[in-house]
Amino acid sequence: LRIAIVEDEPAARRRLVRAIAADASLQVVAEFDNGRDALKWLEGQAPDVLLCDLGLPDLPGLAVITYCADTHPRCQVMVISMYEDEAHVIRSLKAGAKGYLLKDSLGSEVTERIHELARGGSPITPVIARLVLNTMHHVAPKANAEGIDAVKLSAKEVVVLTRIAQGFGYAEIAEL
Repeated sequence: LRIAIVEDEPAARRRLVRAIAADASLQVVAEFDNGRDALKWLEGQAPDVLLCDLGLPDLPGLAVITYCADTHPRCQVMVISMYEDEAHVIRSLKAGAKGYLLKDSLGSEVTERIHELARGGSPITPVIARLVLNTMHHVAPKANAEGIDAVKLSAKEVVVLTRIAQGFGYAEIAEL
């Protein structure tokens, strides 16, 4: 899998590159510390997976996510961020992100989450899953206060998200 990383924090970017380099089936094809360079590269390139921070120095990470999702629909986008508030999470998912991981939760499992994303999954940090669930429980049937459309989940999807929020691992959830 070809991976592009958009992360302005050098230490965080190095951790991601090292973790990805340890997996022979993954390859970092591009690294960027700002959104403008990433957008320019994405004009002519399409990675399989884009890992994108939200807090970039020159423009919002949401701009990169939206552009990538619109221009390269086969590219799977995952947010890697410190933001864990409702507004950032919901906006990221609406922009086209298929996964959302908090930087402080990243460790050796980042490659597992990339593979999960590429297989069609949506890796979400348990804290973010809880936030999404809480948002779902408080959204009116048509729209919430910000005008964001309500999302309808099946009973199984609610169970899976609840277990993620409780801290269960993906293998445990599958077994249950």
